[in-house]
Amino acid sequence: YEGNFSGGDLTIGYYLPGDAERQVYSVNRPGRILDASILPLLLRNMPFEPDNFVTLTVLDITDRRFFTPIAKISGSELVQTSSTQYDCWTVMVSTKEGGFTAWYSKTEKHYLVKIRFADRELVLNHHS
Repeated sequence: YEGNFSGGDLTIGYYLPGDAERQVYSVNRPGRILDASILPLLLRNMPFEPDNFVTLTVLDITDRRFFTPIAKISGSELVQTSSTQYDCWTVMVSTKEGGFTAWYSKTEKHYLVKIRFADRELVLNHHS
């Protein structure tokens, strides 16, 4: 993916290696936008406090529309990975697809330790 900003519009081009032609489209861009696919990683920077919440304007690049997910700190929990136990913030995220739950370490850098979608769950194996 590649993007260009001009005035209030965002022009996005996307292509696959070997494609003869790039697909390009424009969308009206409100203020700051984020790509939906990196939302779980961006939330590592939210202010982690009990019952805190954030809203973001996110561009879903697959259907070319903006949406506003809400991420709320719903509590804390100990999460066991294959090698370590982490004290984590539990974050509930509501999106147009139904959302997900994520667990971020309480220590700085707030590692994404675990994430649960409707159809799968991912757990951190190792970080450095």
